[in-house]
Amino acid sequence: MTRGNGSATDPFEDLDAHSGKPDDTASTSATEEDKADKQPHGTFIKVPDEYLRRLALETSRRASIIVGLYLIKLNWKSKGEAISLPNAGLEKLGISRQEKWLALGELEERKFIRIERISHKSPRVTLLC
Repeated sequence: MTRGNGSATDPFEDLDAHSGKPDDTASTSATEEDKADKQPHGTFIKVPDEYLRRLALETSRRASIIVGLYLIKLNWKSKGEAISLPNAGLEKLGISRQEKWLALGELEERKFIRIERISHKSPRVTLLC
Protein backbone atom coordinates (compact mmCIF):
# COMPACT_ATOMS: atom_id res chain seq x y z
CA MET A 1 0.00 0.00 0.00
CA THR A 2 1.32 3.48 -0.80
CA ARG A 3 0.68 6.83 0.78
CA GLY A 4 -0.34 9.92 -1.17
CA ASN A 5 3.34 10.85 -1.56
CA GLY A 6 4.19 7.47 -3.16
CA SER A 7 6.02 5.90 -0.17
CA ALA A 8 5.10 2.35 0.82
CA THR A 9 3.49 1.74 4.20
CA ASP A 10 2.69 -1.36 6.20
CA PRO A 11 -1.08 -1.43 6.80
CA PHE A 12 -0.48 -3.50 9.96
CA GLU A 13 2.31 -1.40 11.46
CA ASP A 14 0.26 -0.03 14.37
CA LEU A 15 -1.80 -3.19 14.91
CA ASP A 16 -0.31 -3.74 18.35
CA ALA A 17 -1.44 -0.27 19.43
CA HIS A 18 -5.06 -1.25 18.74
CA SER A 19 -4.96 -4.85 19.96
CA GLY A 20 -6.65 -4.10 23.27
CA LYS A 21 -3.68 -5.58 25.13
CA PRO A 22 -2.13 -3.31 27.76
CA ASP A 23 1.44 -2.38 27.03
CA ASP A 24 4.16 -2.77 29.63
CA THR A 25 4.20 0.92 30.56
CA ALA A 26 0.47 1.30 31.22
CA SER A 27 -1.08 0.48 34.56
CA THR A 28 -3.57 -2.38 34.48
CA SER A 29 -5.79 -0.94 37.22
CA ALA A 30 -8.76 1.14 36.12
CA THR A 31 -8.66 4.82 36.93
CA GLU A 32 -11.66 6.78 38.23
CA GLU A 33 -12.09 8.29 34.77
CA ASP A 34 -12.25 4.82 33.19
CA LYS A 35 -14.85 3.72 35.72
CA ALA A 36 -16.98 6.80 35.03
CA ASP A 37 -16.94 5.99 31.32
CA LYS A 38 -18.38 2.53 32.03
CA GLN A 39 -21.28 3.80 34.17
CA PRO A 40 -24.70 4.01 32.50
CA HIS A 41 -25.74 7.50 31.56
CA GLY A 42 -28.81 7.97 33.73
CA THR A 43 -30.91 5.57 35.72
CA PHE A 44 -33.61 3.20 34.63
CA ILE A 45 -36.83 2.14 36.30
CA LYS A 46 -38.89 -1.02 36.09
CA VAL A 47 -42.58 -0.32 35.71
CA PRO A 48 -45.16 -3.06 36.26
CA ASP A 49 -47.24 -3.57 33.10
CA GLU A 50 -50.53 -3.09 34.94
CA TYR A 51 -49.38 0.19 36.52
CA LEU A 52 -48.24 1.52 33.14
CA ARG A 53 -51.50 0.46 31.49
CA ARG A 54 -53.55 2.17 34.20
CA LEU A 55 -51.44 5.34 34.00
CA ALA A 56 -51.94 5.49 30.25
CA LEU A 57 -55.67 4.77 30.28
CA GLU A 58 -56.91 6.34 33.51
CA THR A 59 -55.02 9.64 33.68
CA SER A 60 -55.71 12.68 31.55
CA ARG A 61 -52.65 14.83 32.29
CA ARG A 62 -49.12 14.54 30.98
CA ALA A 63 -47.95 15.59 34.44
CA SER A 64 -49.85 12.70 36.05
CA ILE A 65 -47.97 10.17 33.95
CA ILE A 66 -44.59 11.79 34.68
CA VAL A 67 -45.33 12.08 38.41
CA GLY A 68 -46.59 8.47 38.47
CA LEU A 69 -43.40 7.17 36.86
CA TYR A 70 -41.25 9.37 39.11
CA LEU A 71 -43.05 7.92 42.14
CA ILE A 72 -42.20 4.38 40.95
CA LYS A 73 -38.51 5.37 40.94
CA LEU A 74 -38.69 6.98 44.39
CA ASN A 75 -40.71 4.05 45.77
CA TRP A 76 -37.95 1.67 44.68
CA LYS A 77 -35.29 3.88 46.29
CA SER A 78 -37.27 4.10 49.55
CA LYS A 79 -37.89 0.31 49.55
CA GLY A 80 -41.65 0.79 49.64
CA GLU A 81 -41.80 3.35 52.45
CA ALA A 82 -43.78 6.60 52.22
CA ILE A 83 -42.05 9.12 49.96
CA SER A 84 -41.48 12.81 50.63
CA LEU A 85 -42.14 14.61 47.34
CA PRO A 86 -40.45 18.04 47.14
CA ASN A 87 -40.89 20.25 44.07
CA ALA A 88 -37.21 20.26 43.05
CA GLY A 89 -37.03 16.72 41.61
CA LEU A 90 -40.12 17.23 39.49
CA GLU A 91 -39.04 20.69 38.31
CA LYS A 92 -36.04 18.97 36.65
CA LEU A 93 -38.62 16.98 34.67
CA GLY A 94 -40.56 20.08 33.64
CA ILE A 95 -43.34 19.75 36.25
CA SER A 96 -44.22 22.92 38.18
CA ARG A 97 -45.49 22.80 41.77
CA GLN A 98 -49.01 23.56 40.54
CA GLU A 99 -48.85 20.70 38.02
CA LYS A 100 -47.46 18.45 40.75
CA TRP A 101 -50.50 19.05 42.96
CA LEU A 102 -52.95 18.57 40.09
CA ALA A 103 -51.22 15.31 39.18
CA LEU A 104 -51.15 14.12 42.79
CA GLY A 105 -54.86 14.87 43.10
CA GLU A 106 -55.63 12.89 39.97
CA LEU A 107 -53.44 9.95 41.05
CA GLU A 108 -55.06 9.93 44.49
CA GLU A 109 -58.56 10.07 42.98
CA ARG A 110 -57.71 7.08 40.74
CA LYS A 111 -56.38 5.12 43.76
CA PHE A 112 -52.75 5.02 42.60
CA ILE A 113 -51.49 6.76 45.75
CA ARG A 114 -52.39 7.95 49.22
CA ILE A 115 -51.23 11.45 50.19
CA GLU A 116 -50.38 12.64 53.68
CA ARG A 117 -50.61 16.41 53.54
CA ILE A 118 -48.29 18.17 55.98
CA SER A 119 -48.71 21.89 56.55
CA HIS A 120 -45.86 23.92 54.98
CA LYS A 121 -43.93 20.75 54.07
CA SER A 122 -43.64 18.39 51.12
CA PRO A 123 -46.43 15.82 50.98
CA ARG A 124 -45.73 12.21 51.98
CA VAL A 125 -46.93 9.83 49.29
CA THR A 126 -47.55 6.08 49.52
CA LEU A 127 -47.97 3.98 46.37
CA LEU A 128 -51.03 1.75 46.52
CA CYS A 129 -50.43 -0.39 43.43
